[in-house]
Amino acid sequence: MVYELQVITIRANNRLGELINERLEWIKQRGYQVEIISEHLDADMDSMIFRLHESGRDEDVFHTGDIVYICKHQLAEAIAEHIVTAWESRLLWREIQRTCRSLSPDDKNRLLGKAEEFIKCCHSSESLNLLMNFGRKSRIANRIMGYIEDAPL
Repeated sequence: MVYELQVITIRANNRLGELINERLEWIKQRGYQVEIISEHLDADMDSMIFRLHESGRDEDVFHTGDIVYICKHQLAEAIAEHIVTAWESRLLWREIQRTCRSLSPDDKNRLLGKAEEFIKCCHSSESLNLLMNFGRKSRIANRIMGYIEDAPL
């Protein structure tokens, strides 16, 4: 049995495949094969297909459904981490465009610079980083997990 998920993301950051490999190491050690296929869609986007191939051996502790659930959960967490790190500037800009329509383009750019500077300061402070990013990653991962649960892997 093969389980598959396709993720389309920006080309500038190929760290997502590495994150998935790190997070699925435990599943690989159990005899399952994880295949990651990258494909360039256009100048800005990449497509990554993740495949989980069932192991041929019998599991005493984990059933195939358990392994699939763990894989989905790890994929959701890796994608959430990727979103927080790789898409942060784009998401800030989109939020500024959406909520600050009355500002001039120069003011929007200054606001983006200040927001990015604030986020950078939060990343450099260990406690603020943990406080802000853990909550954000957790909420994003839960939403992704809900999406993955609704769609077959």
